[in-house]
Amino acid sequence: MNDIAGKNNKIIIEENPPAIHIWSQGKRKLSTGIPPAFIETESSRYSVTSIKSRSKTENTEKIIWNTGREDFYVILTVTVSEHFVDFLWEGTSAILAVTFDMSSDHYWCGQGEFLRHEWPLNKTALPFGPLITSDNGPTGLGNIQTPLWWNSEGTGIYVKDCNSLYAGIEPYKILIVGTESKSLKIRVFTGETIPESYSYFIKEADKPSRIPPKRLLTLPVWTTWAFYKTDITQEHVLTFAKDIRNHSFPGGTLEIDDIWQSDYGDFDFNPHKFPAPEVMIEKLHDMDFRVTLWITPFFNPSSKNFAVGSENGFFIKGKDGAPERIPWWHGPDALLDVRNKEAMAWFKEKLEKLQRIGIDGFKFDAGEASFLSETTFPGRNDYSRLWVEFASLNFPYGEVRTGWNNHTSGMLFRQWDKFSVWDSYNGLSSVIPQALTMSLTGYPFILPDIIGGNFYGEEKIERELMIRWTEVSSLMPAMQFGFPPWLFDEETEKICRFYAELHETFSREIIKLAEEAVLTGMPLIRPLFWADPYDKNTYDISDQFLLGNKYLVAPVLKPGSEKRNIYLPAGLWRDYRTGREYEGPVLLSDYSVPLDCLPIFENINEYL
Repeated sequence: MNDIAGKNNKIIIEENPPAIHIWSQGKRKLSTGIPPAFIETESSRYSVTSIKSRSKTENTEKIIWNTGREDFYVILTVTVSEHFVDFLWEGTSAILAVTFDMSSDHYWCGQGEFLRHEWPLNKTALPFGPLITSDNGPTGLGNIQTPLWWNSEGTGIYVKDCNSLYAGIEPYKILIVGTESKSLKIRVFTGETIPESYSYFIKEADKPSRIPPKRLLTLPVWTTWAFYKTDITQEHVLTFAKDIRNHSFPGGTLEIDDIWQSDYGDFDFNPHKFPAPEVMIEKLHDMDFRVTLWITPFFNPSSKNFAVGSENGFFIKGKDGAPERIPWWHGPDALLDVRNKEAMAWFKEKLEKLQRIGIDGFKFDAGEASFLSETTFPGRNDYSRLWVEFASLNFPYGEVRTGWNNHTSGMLFRQWDKFSVWDSYNGLSSVIPQALTMSLTGYPFILPDIIGGNFYGEEKIERELMIRWTEVSSLMPAMQFGFPPWLFDEETEKICRFYAELHETFSREIIKLAEEAVLTGMPLIRPLFWADPYDKNTYDISDQFLLGNKYLVAPVLKPGSEKRNIYLPAGLWRDYRTGREYEGPVLLSDYSVPLDCLPIFENINEYL
């Protein structure tokens, strides 16, 4: 056994069996799996077995590991610093992978969105495969991903400067991180708590350059998608807007979704569906709506712009040099080449032309790496990064739906298209875990998709689900309606309108936190352990969240329930509705939560 020590951190390397342990301030913070690394070919996995050689300086050690195959070896260089430890792993070929032990009593979180999103990550099994932003990926990955994992000891595992990554969580609780490259740089943050280590991560990843437009954080967005789907017309849009105003709902933005064009890839309104778009936009502005349009990077061969884009090389190309036909929801179609500056200037001019007739912004949909292969677009996560960078730089009024190293973007980042169900399989119960994960991976400006879900297939939304979903969304950074609440009954309309107005009431706090996020990188939506990182009871709570440090929110996420247990961390908490005060830590058992109630507690210590 050999040690490498720095100011706060110590690394212990065991040889038999091979394992690595990170200690900081007298506590074991993290251990690798056994073995700590392996090389994987198409047919076999070759684990490190013994140490071939090692050399050491004051804070750095270089180790060459043998594997079960003579011509495969793994080199590890460890450098110990005050607040983190750097691991540079180098392999000879194939997939190089590193393992971390998740089987201790630590709780884990991070990485990104999952279609079935469990909290904490210890409850998740993820097949080892490409770590890519995904539109319902084959291993269950979602649209925003970050190679960053946290445990409740305050340890963060962050993969730096690598795009072709693999990840998996094996059933016996081993986190595996790998790469097709020959090297893997991993920085392990060793703060005493996750909030402390998160501050070190922000220094690496950076923070948003600005907040989203305040109107998007203040007033709900209304989208045509959930109710009308592709059956949108000028008449439908104006009727929808008038109904919103006639029913006295707040709303700052009306989003015209799929499909307002004649074909995918067109940038003119379909004249049959929208005979006078400029008149329509003027009327919407007169009703005090900003107007946004749904946009994707896909171009159908029958669209007006396909020939121009193809002739000028503006699309991703296949092996034959022609535009690659890429499958998507309405494809296969050509895909805009976001690496091509001329293509993006052309695309920008098309969108600016729409702005000249009054369009205020755009919903940038798709852009996930899963639409591509490594052959057609090497380092395919860069597609998501460049798509979001383009949107954020040029058209900040709107939203994006993907993210890869886009921590500086001052955009709303939308969760993946929700199902109209209660459970954690992309339903209501996944909203909070996904929001917490987005927060802990550097995306503070969260749009939790459409209230009530997207009503796909045979899905039908119940009034209770609609009400509870509205309550959850009301204290998120932004909220979005699609299905009209007034189509249920007067009570549903009244309750949903109350919580839309409550969001407007809380927008001053939301905007203040957003401005702080630009300065510090700290998230708006926070897990309960942010209030007391030493309270282990806070780490596995998936149905409560903090808005900043001032408010604790505990919505009902189960059908037919008007009671729930609520955990209040250390501090003095005042019930926002009743004014009653509670001294934490305390568990409020069977707390009464009628259908029209969203439990909110103010942290009175914030005033002191």
